[in-house]
Amino acid sequence: MKKYWINFLALAVLAGCTAEPAVNEVPQDEDFITIIADAGGDDAETRTVRQESGAVYWSPGDEIIVFSKANAAGGRFTSSETQPKQRVSFQGKVEDKPSSSGYLYGVYPYDPSFTFDGTNVTATVPAEQEGVAGSFARGAFLSAARSRTQSMTFSHLGGGIKFSLTEEGITSVTIRGGEEEPLAGRVAFSIGSDGAPQVKSVLTPEVAVTLTAPDGGAFEVGKAYHIATLPADLPSGFTLLFEREDGKVAARTISKPVTIQRGHFLKLMEADKDLTFTDIEFELMTPSVELTAKGQDFVVRVRSFEEPHFDIFDEWITFVKCVGDRRIGADYYFHAARNKEMEERTGYISVCSDTNCYMVEVEQEAASGDWTEEAFVHRSLGMRFTATWCGWCPYMNKSFYRAKEILGDRFEIVNLHASSSDLAFSETDYLADLYQIEGYPTGVIDGRVDIDNATDIEVGAQYVVNAFQEQEATYPTVTSFEFASSISESTVSVDLVVYAKETDNYKLTVLVLENGIVGYQADNGEGAHQDYHHDRIARLALTAIDGDAFTLTGGEEKNFSLTGVLPVGCNPDNLEVLVYVQRPFGSQPRKQSHSYYGDYYVDNSRSAALGAEAELEFAD
Repeated sequence: MKKYWINFLALAVLAGCTAEPAVNEVPQDEDFITIIADAGGDDAETRTVRQESGAVYWSPGDEIIVFSKANAAGGRFTSSETQPKQRVSFQGKVEDKPSSSGYLYGVYPYDPSFTFDGTNVTATVPAEQEGVAGSFARGAFLSAARSRTQSMTFSHLGGGIKFSLTEEGITSVTIRGGEEEPLAGRVAFSIGSDGAPQVKSVLTPEVAVTLTAPDGGAFEVGKAYHIATLPADLPSGFTLLFEREDGKVAARTISKPVTIQRGHFLKLMEADKDLTFTDIEFELMTPSVELTAKGQDFVVRVRSFEEPHFDIFDEWITFVKCVGDRRIGADYYFHAARNKEMEERTGYISVCSDTNCYMVEVEQEAASGDWTEEAFVHRSLGMRFTATWCGWCPYMNKSFYRAKEILGDRFEIVNLHASSSDLAFSETDYLADLYQIEGYPTGVIDGRVDIDNATDIEVGAQYVVNAFQEQEATYPTVTSFEFASSISESTVSVDLVVYAKETDNYKLTVLVLENGIVGYQADNGEGAHQDYHHDRIARLALTAIDGDAFTLTGGEEKNFSLTGVLPVGCNPDNLEVLVYVQRPFGSQPRKQSHSYYGDYYVDNSRSAALGAEAELEFAD
């Protein structure tokens, strides 16, 4: 077998380049290749350890992962150097040898969990990092490069915070964005033609990054340390939380807008200066809450060392989520259902530490009786026409769910499988004719706009977001609904009330969706799956699939009671009910991909788990 040798210029410095001895070249077997990582230029950046001069060197034993083709395991490449250098050699194996027609992709640090799909690398910026005096946490500061030649320059994916301390005994420093922005976690990024990595999506976001002192001790006073993060815009600034070895804490908040740029560290020297360290005591900071009659979220703020325990004494109050760091005060979100009664009501939440409990009083106003004065929450509907045999369909699925990450619960999804699919829905072909679907996959947003498939997930998601924004700007939402559902054996029942602010001829569609179906799915990107996770699959229509027609006068409401029998094999524990109301364009502008589906578009949509209640929603 022929030996393959290749030199890669990679690497960089934050200051200028300096001359160095030649890299060590170690004998290798015929399957190995050697990558030479060298200084790139004044604006390039390097990997692992900062020097006193400001340059950044590779460290002995550094490892990178190298990808030679999509959906293949990356090769493990290890530095053969014995001292820090700007220019080093790495040795390892790749599945495909370098060629003039294909790129090699290199990522620091080596991690076998990193993947490459032909467009994006998926890697992890750790939320827990161990400090290194004068440098970054080892393995935390991701960098990447690509090349089809003998020249490759690595560039950093993220940036971070550089700080020093004045107080002895500090053992950890945590950064958190003012609006809980993602600062770490599993991330998908691409490498552009300029060689710079660019974040495409944060798949498992972490909103806080903690740097602990080296070797389980305390940070050295006056030394510089670095917290590595993803690039981020922080319009409300950030907070640094300092914890001492005696358990006391202090916090510094930077409240002005801040941007963490790729390859740069914001400097905050003597970051703890003039702060007062205090014990983390249990404190209920929100003893009472006053609410309007509409359904809404509210916050109870608690400061505590351990996670507090909550007891809710009223069914109309439910827990939602926690945001923030309890050591300096966390916001615990609850939801109050709409008060439909003409009398005000009072609810109670007990907040408990290990030793004491405190009561939060929640007062909600009586219903005004006039819902027409409130603006309805709008939720767009994304229909995805798909099939298990469709190899391109997983791309659109990822784009839809990426759009949902951006839009949150204001974007509903239904997956409509063709009659030839393993998950066939009996009404899909009829809908496909109505919407003039010419190929799979095709997405339709709000019954108006076609969404083309894109192998770039971010691009596909942006198509969806654009359609959502156009809907909000052009078509004011005039309907909403509340509903409850139940199941008895295989019969699903839905009781529904539709509210309308304008007189018109509407159409109502109610579907039952199933989640958590594991089975086959063709995939042209990753290869066919035998254990693909299918969610939000249309299984049953409780109305005509193109909608039951009805008329409502503005300011009035209409009740519906619907039933249907589930197909054999549906899991009743994984079902949802999806409701959507369609409205004619009438005199409104027609912003459509085609003149399909007559005069109707989707005005509003909503889903809820089977057996749960969905209440009427008003915008803030």
